Amino acid sequence: MLTPHAVYSSLAANEADRLANYRSLFRPELDTDAISDIRMALDQGQPLGDARFVDSIERATGQRREIRPRGRPRKAMLEEAGPQDQMSLDV
Repeated sequence: MLTPHAVYSSLAANEADRLANYRSLFRPELDTDAISDIRMALDQGQPLGDARFVDSIERATGQRREIRPRGRPRKAMLEEAGPQDQMSLDV
């Protein structure tokens, strides 16, 4: 025979209120910063966690998980690099 746990029973005097109180325990609202962080991590395919967690992911996968800008470097950055920093192709 199953009986409700004492902590569950203590949430309210009647079943309807008890159920409502129990459900409210699992509906915490996230602040806008947390939602923004989750969306950015999903959009960029990056892990979300503290530095220790990200380090463990990097070690496990053998890949760096830093967020880098998409695409090629801007032309100004290429011009700042001197000729010694650029590759040459002798044909």
